[in-house]
Amino acid sequence: MEKTTAILVRRFLLSLKPRQIFFRSELRKFGNANTIDQCIYRLIDSERIVRLIEGVYLRHQADGWLPSAEEVGRAKAKELGRILTEEPKIIASKIGLSSLEVTEIVFYTTGRTLNFRYQGKIIRFQEKSARKIKMNDSRLGKAINILWYLGPEFPLEDSRWFLRKYLHREERQQLRQDLPGVPEWLLTRLKELLPEYLPLGFRAYDADAYETEDSQYDIKGDGYPFIKTFDFN
Repeated sequence: MEKTTAILVRRFLLSLKPRQIFFRSELRKFGNANTIDQCIYRLIDSERIVRLIEGVYLRHQADGWLPSAEEVGRAKAKELGRILTEEPKIIASKIGLSSLEVTEIVFYTTGRTLNFRYQGKIIRFQEKSARKIKMNDSRLGKAINILWYLGPEFPLEDSRWFLRKYLHREERQQLRQDLPGVPEWLLTRLKELLPEYLPLGFRAYDADAYETEDSQYDIKGDGYPFIKTFDFN
């Protein structure tokens, strides 16, 4: 039985594409848990596979390539069947809106909080509400989440440039639909930033109650030079 399991596992490894991550759970069909564990141990010891984090592996690459912490985190979420999204802190850092060093790769998830260590970094699955996670499905939701993370101390002019730079006109027109549940300070800030989309009298349930004009929000130039070019899709 053990020999048969080892053969089936090796065939499975040969079927993988280069740099394809795989999971212990995919090997269960080849034998019982104890036999699979022994097989994995021998493959790691002989440097045929690399253990990335618990239950997540990679066939040894001749060039020594290893996936990033983000790729490993997303792979683990796939194995667990979780819905997840990047923490706004990470997105803000990528864009250049935050200069804080990212020491942890944090994902928001609907499942319980979990931590994994990979290449000196912590990958954290942090439990959040489904609505908070769902907001990051769109560019508009990401923008709101980033401003929420940066807080009321973030300069108003930088916030204004950020929204005008990255939000298309249609997305600004949809702004009111994504506002229920945001803190009062953020609603007030958004009214200051986009007054013709969110008049001072606007409340969260007033969606589609106001007409908007887009002409003054055409982007001219590259904006603030300290903000990196970033694909916000």
